[in-house]
Amino acid sequence: MAIQIVDLKKAVDRDVRRTDIWMTRRMHSWLLYFDEPGEDGKMHCHNNDETFYCVQGECTMSFLDGGKVVIKPGMLAVIPGDEFYHIASTGTEPMMLLGNRSGVRQQDKKINYDDKMRKRAEKAKKNREKVTA
Repeated sequence: MAIQIVDLKKAVDRDVRRTDIWMTRRMHSWLLYFDEPGEDGKMHCHNNDETFYCVQGECTMSFLDGGKVVIKPGMLAVIPGDEFYHIASTGTEPMMLLGNRSGVRQQDKKINYDDKMRKRAEKAKKNREKVTA
């Protein structure tokens, strides 16, 4: 049988933040687990579209324009590729999100916002130095 049934609450490895669930050449799925309220990641984006389904807890997603949205169990966030976002566990219990992204994981590109801004500033500085030289 090619179809797989996954009990997400049993599949999650609570000792790590990310548990890979399914990998194919067209997409990949994983569970994100934040044990403590207040845990968060960095502002970043990926080159491919992705979704996050809230299985447990509460997630606050923040965006570059200052917008925020709270995702609770049963809610789905749909994020186009190249859109920056930040995830934080803001509930009172551990947070678990099911993530899905198009494309092969090995070809996925994660771009951290702070790194991108630092590189952009370095490039601008070099360009100014060329002009003044």
